[in-house]
Amino acid sequence: MNALEPDHNPDSSEGVAPWSQTISGIAFDLLAPTPAMVDFHDIAWSLSHQRRFLGHTVLPCSIASHSIMVRDITVSLARRSGYGIANLNKITLAAILHDAHEAYIGDIISPIMALPGMREIVRPLKARVQAAIHRRVKLPVELPDEWRRLIHQADLIALATEKRDLMVACPRPWLPLPPAEEGMRAGDQITFNAFLAELYSAAYPGSLPAANEPPVFEPGEVTA
Repeated sequence: MNALEPDHNPDSSEGVAPWSQTISGIAFDLLAPTPAMVDFHDIAWSLSHQRRFLGHTVLPCSIASHSIMVRDITVSLARRSGYGIANLNKITLAAILHDAHEAYIGDIISPIMALPGMREIVRPLKARVQAAIHRRVKLPVELPDEWRRLIHQADLIALATEKRDLMVACPRPWLPLPPAEEGMRAGDQITFNAFLAELYSAAYPGSLPAANEPPVFEPGEVTA
């Protein structure tokens, strides 16, 4: 058996128990995830190694890089909407973590989600995992509607920017997208340590010693 595969469970219909092992050695329970199972090291490691669009891009682009782009666009939109610093900090954290559940369930691309029955299976799973992540960093489990709208709009703008910069000419039309972000280029790769520092800084503003000295956590070390 692969060392990263869960043990076989005779009570499971497929013979595999619904938990996964993270890079730090945590057994992440997909049916009942808790905040204690959420580790920034695991999120940063996984998202900095997973590729957008299943890797079908002309330049490498990780989910971590996408998360940074969505954060930056969200902050720009929020500032234009007149958000104060307290709410801006929380929106920034919610934006950088908007795909954090993919560290535990993978990036299930939209065309797969469009298959019959997939949304009914994946949405509750995604919600459970994202709720545990939000509780870990004291974000509301259900974000305010205006925050969700801002982050969703930023996500679509990031998608349009990635389509412009990373994809070959498409043989079929995509869903309607807003204009790509001018002055921003998709595909800038962020390292694991740099993304970990960004997560830590967003969750605990002012706690980093210096921008060029990101915290390097050993597997399993609690980051709170």
